Amino acid sequence: MKILIISSLIAIIKVLDCFGNGHWSSNKYFHFSPDSSQIESTIRFELKNLPTPYIILRYSLNYLTYSTDTLAVSNGVCEKKYHFAKPISMEVIINGIQRKIYIAPRHQLSVVIDKNNTKNGIIFFDYFGIGKIANDYLGNVNISRNLPTLKDIGKTITEEEYLEKIESHYKKLDSVYSVYENLSNSQPDESIKSFFKTQKRELAYHKLGRLINFIDARNYKGDKAVQFFNKYIQPASLLKEEIDLNS
Repeated sequence: MKILIISSLIAIIKVLDCFGNGHWSSNKYFHFSPDSSQIESTIRFELKNLPTPYIILRYSLNYLTYSTDTLAVSNGVCEKKYHFAKPISMEVIINGIQRKIYIAPRHQLSVVIDKNNTKNGIIFFDYFGIGKIANDYLGNVNISRNLPTLKDIGKTITEEEYLEKIESHYKKLDSVYSVYENLSNSQPDESIKSFFKTQKRELAYHKLGRLINFIDARNYKGDKAVQFFNKYIQPASLLKEEIDLNS
């Protein structure tokens, strides 16, 4: 079991290195030259019905260390210019609200945040400018992330019901992905097309991580672990390592 978990985590870490929360690997964006860092990108925030003195942006350029920028809000507006050499994902933090946004060299992105604009009880961000489609996708994926936890099993949900919800949840996310991926095909910006090329695999590995956590938490071993792996994990994974399910 330990070999299964370690092997799977190695694969997940490899993927996160390219597609994780911090950044996208620059070699996936061959059209960005070393001079891309000289190209300006702008993020502008407009707040409505949401008084706050500042917005925090948290990001990483190397997936190891993080930088934090604090943007002072004046008359409901704040703005920040960057010179990134490659596309990155930023975490926006405002009054306890956290969202991921995507920005690449040349992007001029405007974000309108209205406290009264909600979807499924969650404040929805409206995006305008280059990068809108990618950020609309991230916003919809964020709203769709509503799953029971492992602690709920045996209390409000059975193991079978939990796994059924995992399957239906990721089918829904795949549908959301398909809609936005099709929209991105009409975009001239190569960074947007590259962004969506990474998302399909990222969804697969998010699902894989949940299943690995499940099999570990339920302490499956032997034949039961083999059956579970063959049914739920192996079809969705890209693992090549030899796996011992009897340990």
